[in-house]
Amino acid sequence: MNKKVIIVTLSVLVLVMVIGYSVFSTNLKINGTANIASEWNIVFTKIEEVSKSSGVTITDTPIASGTNATFNVDFKLPGDEIIYRITVENKGTLDAIIDNINATASNSSAIEFTIEGLDVGDRLAKKESATFDVKISYNSNITSQPNDTRGTLTLDVTYVQDLGQSITPQPTITTNQYGIVSNGLEGYYDARINASNSTWSDLSGNGINGRVDGATLGNGYYSFDGNNDCVFLDEMNYPNVTLEAVFEEVKNNYAASILANFELGGYGIHLPSNGIEMSIFLGGDYTYANHTSISLNQKYTVSVTYAGNNSMMCINGTCQETNVTGTLKYPNSNTVMAIGCNPVGSNKQQEYFNGKIYSARVYSRALTKEEILNNQEKDMIDFNITK
Repeated sequence: MNKKVIIVTLSVLVLVMVIGYSVFSTNLKINGTANIASEWNIVFTKIEEVSKSSGVTITDTPIASGTNATFNVDFKLPGDEIIYRITVENKGTLDAIIDNINATASNSSAIEFTIEGLDVGDRLAKKESATFDVKISYNSNITSQPNDTRGTLTLDVTYVQDLGQSITPQPTITTNQYGIVSNGLEGYYDARINASNSTWSDLSGNGINGRVDGATLGNGYYSFDGNNDCVFLDEMNYPNVTLEAVFEEVKNNYAASILANFELGGYGIHLPSNGIEMSIFLGGDYTYANHTSISLNQKYTVSVTYAGNNSMMCINGTCQETNVTGTLKYPNSNTVMAIGCNPVGSNKQQEYFNGKIYSARVYSRALTKEEILNNQEKDMIDFNITK
């Protein structure tokens, strides 16, 4: 009997304890403040004129304000140039590093922009400053008034916090609105844009439109029959050069030309039997550089360069270089540059290409490997080319 009573009593006590705890209440509060003691503040602080040709007129005072820098100039003669030095300052308390640089030049490629002293991976410690140069020039190779006389540079530099990370330095590449390298671009032809049965329009802004003779405009390409089709440009003779094209050979015509100005001189993209190479007239005869095999009915983007004793060819993102020797000779008889044939003089041709040409470009300088790969990557996307 006692045992049972005890058990019941304990049970009641347990119930009482539970009820008792349930009526207690405690509110815990945390009050505090926090402040960011560090500051992120990277700005342009100065624009200085380093040098200026006599034909350059500064139309507005250069302004450096916050994250924007502006300058406006007018050019009078081809070859005129001005160099500005821009100061960027880390006014904050956090170290910084350049993560990305994007330079885009629009409108006329007769006006060229070059950025020097600014690379991805450059570090800018807190309270320190750095400088870089922007050179603006009127292309010295221009021989006629360009269609577009205004050039605009958009430079976008991205800094991120420097946490000791490694970012591979790379050269700054200035591109146009099409994503193609703009510096030195003399003629740019894309059969998807402003092309007709009579005229292949120059997208560079320099007004060197192609005169279509026989080639047939297809869906984003010109078809060349291998007999007498050609697209004539202007005389385009430069001591250093880059020639680029996107093409598809349907039938091999031995010694055909994709983009060339041969006539006892000159240079071009040359197609021997089942291959492709650059042909350059050096030391009294043609030198053939960087021969590579290609296949019929396959699309390629190809770039060839000549600069003094060096020639480079890149095809579908793979490049090779060759040392060449001899004095460059320009073509005879006012020979023009032509697409799809080898011009002879200003209005005759031979060495006809048999296939499709989608795009062609002519530069008055040898592009760097990085610049070529930029163009080829864009071509491979635009024209659905695989390696």
